[in-house]
Amino acid sequence: MRTRVEPYRWSILDLAIAMANKKIYLDDAFQSYHRWQLDNNQRYMKSFINGKAPTPIYVADIEKCMQSVITKYDKHHPDVAFYQDKLDKGYTYITIDGNNRSRCITDFFLGYFNGAFPLIIGDYELPSESLRNPNILSVTNDSRLFADIDVSKQVDLQNMKIIVNVVETGTREDLAELFDAINTGMVLNAQEKRNCKMYDFADLVRDCVKKYEKKLTKIYSEYEFNRRYVDEFVVDLAVICARGLNGIGPASREKAYGDNTPEEKSFSRADKIIGQIADLMQFRKDGDKLFVCSKKTNTNVLDLAILLAYMNANKIVYTDKEKFFDEFSDLQTKRIGSTKTLWRKLVTDKKSPDYGKPTGTDDRTYAGIQRSNQKSFVVLRQNELIASLSDFSDGLIISRDKTRNFTRDVAFLLSLWRKQDGKCAASGRVINCKDILNGQIIEVDHKYPWSKGGKTVEENAALLYKHENRSKSASIVDFKPQSVEIEDSSPVS
Repeated sequence: MRTRVEPYRWSILDLAIAMANKKIYLDDAFQSYHRWQLDNNQRYMKSFINGKAPTPIYVADIEKCMQSVITKYDKHHPDVAFYQDKLDKGYTYITIDGNNRSRCITDFFLGYFNGAFPLIIGDYELPSESLRNPNILSVTNDSRLFADIDVSKQVDLQNMKIIVNVVETGTREDLAELFDAINTGMVLNAQEKRNCKMYDFADLVRDCVKKYEKKLTKIYSEYEFNRRYVDEFVVDLAVICARGLNGIGPASREKAYGDNTPEEKSFSRADKIIGQIADLMQFRKDGDKLFVCSKKTNTNVLDLAILLAYMNANKIVYTDKEKFFDEFSDLQTKRIGSTKTLWRKLVTDKKSPDYGKPTGTDDRTYAGIQRSNQKSFVVLRQNELIASLSDFSDGLIISRDKTRNFTRDVAFLLSLWRKQDGKCAASGRVINCKDILNGQIIEVDHKYPWSKGGKTVEENAALLYKHENRSKSASIVDFKPQSVEIEDSSPVS
């Protein structure tokens, strides 16, 4: 639908009153919550009062937009219900662009949101009919707050006008596209553009960030929240929970936004992990940079999330939050500092006599594979993280699955896996580290059958693929590892 926009001149006091009376709804599909600090507010008010902040505010008239949708489509269009809900709650407008500015003005006059703030000391030039006789507001130490300014100057300030462009036709998607167009000059990042998409998944991501925002400020700055880099991290977790470690990046994030996507259907799993991370980060000590995130990296937090996702899927829990966080931090620090080579670039030319051998040009430690989120590197990181579960203190990591004859404790299973060189005791096939605790894939059985007097002790235990265990019946396991085909690039064993 073509949007119709009409410009109006509002007094800034009228704008402030509308905001304070909750007549303007913040639709966070395309707007962010107020995150301006004091200096942002002061600089904006200085520019505005001096006539050097011409950028208009954009709002949508809810009633008129709703009627436009009914006219073009019908009353059953989903946006009609959305608009009607806002009208029922007393809103008149939806803010499209300018939320920070609107809240700044409201706080200056009324102190409604975060309290009144002082102006920067100096001279301000208020509107005047005469250029020769300017209307000067002198702000001193004693008159920095609006309440302390001379009454006549207060009136002049209240009557200052601001351009408010009112959108009178359009769906929610039209409003989002308008926001995108308005902000083209500031270059919206990829996640900000995804956030404008009218899907239920977008709502889930925003709600999740809002729910845990206070705790996540331990690792994310105001800037990361404001530019929705935290939202992007939540999307990555949703992708991992829905699709596994199949590459984390722009393409997978775009796929998450749609109708009934796997990410939407399994979002509760990602929400749980974010909640766990938020809780654990309360134990992060000031000055510890291990988990500090930026728009370019959140590698260590992602590693923690990958481990938690695996633990949650396999019903593995930690018995002490603080101890788990401290020990994970120590183990992660050791991994990052390790000089052990985990991955080598191999010769891929099958005609070369060196095919399958390391090129010597790209050997990577754990810190090296952290530099990329391509699937092979993320899988390697996951394997290292899973294997480290046996390095935690006794009793800190436990498995809830106690239904089998042999214990399903993490340390026990990992010990068997290492003793068997990571291979099935029956076939010699490689057992992926991430599958060890999956009872649908891997089972623990007796080397010498229990039916023949074999004892249920570690020395008589063996890890086997489930189908191999079923096929061997009561036969004795003869462990004979088989060779594995070399891939183009592979982890170092």
